[in-house]
Amino acid sequence: MTEKRLKINQGDRYGRWSVISEFGISSRKNKRKFLCRCDCGNERVVLLHELRRGNSTSCGCLQKEVAKKQMTTHGKTKTRTYNVWISMRKRCLNPNHKSYNDYGGRGITICNKWLDNFENFLDDMGESPNGKSLDRIDNNKGYYKDNCRWSSWKEQANNRRNSKIINFNGKSMCCSDWEKELNFGSGLIGKRLKNGWGMNKILTTPAKPIRVKFEYMGQIKTLSEWSKFLGISSHTLYDRLHVQKLSINESFNKK
Repeated sequence: MTEKRLKINQGDRYGRWSVISEFGISSRKNKRKFLCRCDCGNERVVLLHELRRGNSTSCGCLQKEVAKKQMTTHGKTKTRTYNVWISMRKRCLNPNHKSYNDYGGRGITICNKWLDNFENFLDDMGESPNGKSLDRIDNNKGYYKDNCRWSSWKEQANNRRNSKIINFNGKSMCCSDWEKELNFGSGLIGKRLKNGWGMNKILTTPAKPIRVKFEYMGQIKTLSEWSKFLGISSHTLYDRLHVQKLSINESFNKK
């Protein structure tokens, strides 16, 4: 039976819709339309072919209920861990998010297991510990169990700094190892990089103040004092002692 001949009665049901009365013909599609009432009480005019094909089964309340059920079955929607998961998805999936360029915009992805399933994320990572947040072990890789951990902000800052490998004088080390090697304070290399210093200047300029004293020719002086006494720049003396690893005699005698 064609749509024009099909008899539709008041009270006929299509999903959550209950037909109230026929409402004429659609001017755009030349299709019959009916005023319907949803089980939730909302009324709307719906095309008959949308009802018959199952394209319209409610005013939208059904989809909202299904989505709500999917998001609340775990009972964690108001927890910090759930918010971490939501934030992770926004950074990677929403081009309008303020951090998208640093995540999704540069290819950081979320594994399929976690992408649309918070419970899987919770099973793999557990609850977020107090004072810690989600951190990727390798910042160039995506979000998946083997590359994620709960870390403090300090640990995350160290991880970001440690991930930068510096090659200098034939030696390759991460920033934090260079800082230990050169007796720099934590974060000094990062600050110098931010200020636009070249790598040679970063690693050969001593941290200030220098309190270490050196004994030479029976006298004990700071590096800056020896610099003035010998007429050799403190920069050069520091480079010889800490980068070239020369002895005090070699460093102070060499012209």
